[in-house]
Amino acid sequence: MQKEFIADLKKSFEQGFLSDTVKAGGHTWYMQTLNGLETIWRDRYVDFSISASFVSSQKVPTLAISIKSIDGVPVVDVFGEFTKTEDGNVIPRPMNMREDDFNSVEFKAAEELRKFLEHDVPDGVIDELWSAYNILVAKSKSVMKEVVKKDDTTFRPEDQGK
Repeated sequence: MQKEFIADLKKSFEQGFLSDTVKAGGHTWYMQTLNGLETIWRDRYVDFSISASFVSSQKVPTLAISIKSIDGVPVVDVFGEFTKTEDGNVIPRPMNMREDDFNSVEFKAAEELRKFLEHDVPDGVIDELWSAYNILVAKSKSVMKEVVKKDDTTFRPEDQGK
């Protein structure tokens, strides 16, 4: 019963994770809103000391973890070469990955993409991508408000299975 409930809960929140394709800098970027673990990864690079620094320092790491492909090529294929075995197979993400374990293919590739975005992509392109990402987040928040409105019941674990 608990597994079914968790699966139903996850399914209801999937609507809040949105993705979109954006054209910027002559390329097509596919991005999606972040999950909790991706947000934790991103926050490792954010300067929380001054509000102006906070906003500007979250752009590149947010984009690095939210971008999943560029011109249709998955980020792990472009920036994840170091995550492959000698015979070319991708090292799989560990099933028992903890919040502090960012050694998976996805996070290593995001780290390389972060460096690329910081050093090789013009600020104007970063700004376009950041704007598109913020639109996606706003849509996601709107969708989640509707999901919450649809179900005005309060969850009570003791009621499960009755």
